Amino acid sequence: MSDQLAIRRRRFSQWLAASSISLLANPALSGSAPKQKHIVIVGAGIVGSSIAYHLAKWGVKVTLLDRNTVASGASHGTFAWINATWASKAIPKDAPEGCENWFVMINVPHNDGQDWEAFRAKAREKIIKKVNTVLQTDISPLIETEDYLDPILIEQRTSSDKGSLYGSSSNDRMSAFFRQANFTSSYKNLYFCGGSVHPGGGILLCLLGANILNKIIPDAKD
Repeated sequence: MSDQLAIRRRRFSQWLAASSISLLANPALSGSAPKQKHIVIVGAGIVGSSIAYHLAKWGVKVTLLDRNTVASGASHGTFAWINATWASKAIPKDAPEGCENWFVMINVPHNDGQDWEAFRAKAREKIIKKVNTVLQTDISPLIETEDYLDPILIEQRTSSDKGSLYGSSSNDRMSAFFRQANFTSSYKNLYFCGGSVHPGGGILLCLLGANILNKIIPDAKD
């Protein structure tokens, strides 16, 4: 996929999400919505099905149309929660000549005694199946070497509790507001920075966290 096409798809997704939110936030369709309304939704993907579900719960008459089965189009073929990057595209030396270095990341829970060997095998199978669907080719015979990083190794290498890079669970819409602050009133001159505290995980947010500390930590001479 070209960079231009990726940008166009990303902008379309942003527009689609914003349109969906505007629809759901419409006062005429919220709360006790008039039951005489009949809304036709074309496309039974993740967004369309979700909108239809919530409107039906509000008592609105809904017809959901799709030329195939539910989630059989883009919602089926998209990478979904698989975050795949090709570092060797930007830095050719990251892979041998004629090869590519792929980094694939999926969301997993923290380590709580799960069978990670079985989990990795199942996740690997599903990831390859998803990539094959998107690329319309079988990448299995093209893999020369691979490695993994699961919560057990993450805890060993980063000291993140139970291998959770982002701290507490992010499954709740309010979870971001309950992140550990960058300081504590319990201990003087104790500050926090990293992916598990405010403002969040990822390089950019961690750098923002470092900038926050730079502003709130008093000068050493004081």
